[in-house]
Amino acid sequence: MFYLLDKNHRAGKVLGALAERGFGKFQAAVGERLSGPEEKITVGAVRELAGREFDPLAVLFVFDRRDQA
Repeated sequence: MFYLLDKNHRAGKVLGALAERGFGKFQAAVGERLSGPEEKITVGAVRELAGREFDPLAVLFVFDRRDQA
């Protein structure tokens, strides 16, 4: 699942909703300030990243590690 986020749909809240719906063990990568000098990519389990503060303009990629060979 891939999400383009904004100030009304923040990564922490989206991750919280996903964790509540059974995706807590899935992995997530949040990209903030991409292509800039302050670029930051945070990776972890959905349940671990849920509720954290991220830049409002971010991208979120959620995946199941079991899909990897």
